[in-house]
Amino acid sequence: MLVTLGAVGVGMVLGAKFFRTTPPGDDAGMKAPMSAPGKKPEPRRAAPVAPVATRPGESAEEKIELALAEAKREPDPVRRQQLVLAALRRWAAVDPDAAAKAVLPWPNGFRLEAAAAVLAGAAQRPDDAVRLGIFFCRQDPGWAPEHGRAVIAALAEAGQFPAAVSFSLVGVAEVDGEERNKWLMTAFAGWAQREPQFAALAATDLTDGGMRDEALRIVVSGWRKLSPDAPEKFLASLPPGPERTALAAGLAAVGARF
Repeated sequence: MLVTLGAVGVGMVLGAKFFRTTPPGDDAGMKAPMSAPGKKPEPRRAAPVAPVATRPGESAEEKIELALAEAKREPDPVRRQQLVLAALRRWAAVDPDAAAKAVLPWPNGFRLEAAAAVLAGAAQRPDDAVRLGIFFCRQDPGWAPEHGRAVIAALAEAGQFPAAVSFSLVGVAEVDGEERNKWLMTAFAGWAQREPQFAALAATDLTDGGMRDEALRIVVSGWRKLSPDAPEKFLASLPPGPERTALAAGLAAVGARF
């Protein structure tokens, strides 16, 4: 039985305003556009894992089993590894629990890559990816930091940044606070490259002052590389209210220009 987060999904950590509940679509680019004055930005959507094509009477699971068997017969080791990882991603998109259990006994070196592939396949359903990440960390504690980084990478690649932040905040007992803080800042750094407005607003919601300032510094730094005056322009576009007040205070704390 895989571990669960109980009744609390990852969206509850940051709140529904930052957590996507609709299936992601295509990600048209790396830069998030500035919103019109008085409007919040719309998040980018990442492309889903391609569905498993099956023949009549053949289940997705059977198709994946055949793909794995064929991959293992590939004589070229590099190509074989690529095929196996691709099959695992597709398997995890169909049955993430079974894929996770299957790779856990694999040898150390390849187990990490295999687990990362499973997480990547499950990342379009962020609660599943977080649950599997916790499972890998608890069942394979010697590699817990690496599994956690793989969760952040998979969710970021899928555009599920709120879930990546939530996973970092929830953490696991197998890693210390310093490692979880690295996960968190990595999540915010990636978020700033894709959806800096949402990243900034989410950073202001962090309750720990030092963590909040560090996250905002990372977000503002990445944001300015996309557009030097973007943080101030976005702040000016927000209507009066708690979000604008919190963001203004946060930007002032990290030395943003006004």
